[in-house]
Order: sequence, then C-alpha cells, then structure tokens
Amino acid sequence: QTYSLFYNNLGILAQDNGDLRAAEDYFNKSLAAMDNVSGNAFITRMRGSMRATTLGNIATLRADSGEIDEALKIGADVIAARRAMGDDNGTAFSLLTRAGLLDQRGAKGDAEEARAGVLEARNLFVASRQMSRLVTADVFLARLENQAGHVPQSFAYAREAFKTAGVVGDNDLIANSARGLAHLEMDAAAAAKAPKSKAAHWRNFDELLSVAT
Repeated sequence: QTYSLFYNNLGILAQDNGDLRAAEDYFNKSLAAMDNVSGNAFITRMRGSMRATTLGNIATLRADSGEIDEALKIGADVIAARRAMGDDNGTAFSLLTRAGLLDQRGAKGDAEEARAGVLEARNLFVASRQMSRLVTADVFLARLENQAGHVPQSFAYAREAFKTAGVVGDNDLIANSARGLAHLEMDAAAAAKAPKSKAAHWRNFDELLSVAT
C-alpha cells in the first residue's frame, strides 16, 4: 500500500509538471504495486480505494492528452469501483468528473447522460449534506438545463445554488452562483430581445453579492 501511494504521488507531481509520459508510468507502477497487497477487510477496502483513485488520475491524464473517449471509459470503471465500495462521496465526485468530460465531448446523447450523472451526484450530496458540493452540482445543472433550452429549470437550479451558497457562507461559491444567475438573465434577455443592458445585469450581480454577504 505504501509503494502504491508513493508511485501515485510521484505520478501527480509529474503530471503537474507537464511530464505526462512519466506520470503514466508512475500511475501504472502504482496499480502494479496494489496487486501485491492483501489482508483483512480494511486492507482490501483501502486497496480498492487507492486503485479507484489511481484510475481516476489516469483518466485525468487521458483527458489532459485529449483522449476524451478513453478518459470516459476509465472514468466509468472508477464509478463502478466507488459504487461497489459504497463510497457515496467518491461516487458523486466521479460522476461530476465524468459529466464534465461528456459536456466537453458534446457527442449525441452526452448532454442527457451528463445531466443524469450530475442529478445522481446531487442526490448523493444532499444525502450526505455536502452543501458546498451541492452548490457545484446545482450550478452545473443550471448550465446544462440552459444549454438544453430548459430555462425555468435552469433558473430554479441557479437560484437554489445561490441560496445554498449563502447558507454555506463561502464567498467564492456565492460569487460563482451569483455570476451564473447574471449570465442566465443576460441569455434570457437576449432570447427575448429585451432592451436591458449587460451593465444592468451585472448591477444585479453586485446586488446579489451584497445581499448574500
């Protein structure tokens, strides 16, 4: 387990430094080291968690290299592994990561699959009361619904995100969710050919921030 973690960390460092070939080599060594790990139920669970983490890192490596299809395949294995372990938080985070890749690829059916994944992640965050991550999920859902032309649903998620961010009290989350609302207003005004200016919408953004903080 120690060697596996050691190689995984080296892989992350190499990836951060832009050496993708070395990063892949270290991640593969991390996976190989896990094959020699055995023990009780706790050790088995730790091994499964470490394997899922390393596979997730390889998926990120593939995405960084532009291999989105391969990243999605590996990401599906990560989600399956997290679910098998009963790791709800890890599952939710992996679902968000996969949804981001699907949104990036933009193939037929990807938007619907991304939305389903974020909804599942959202439900897991609600169940575990991970409020900060719930804001992230709602902001993501607001954008996906807006892209699909579902304006009322988009606004509903955006407002929920802003409300939850205020409860959490994180200024970055508040600003991000308020910015999302302002962009939705601009998109809605443009679609309706309303005369309201961008400056007016950003004044609303400032007002939202002042209310929340």
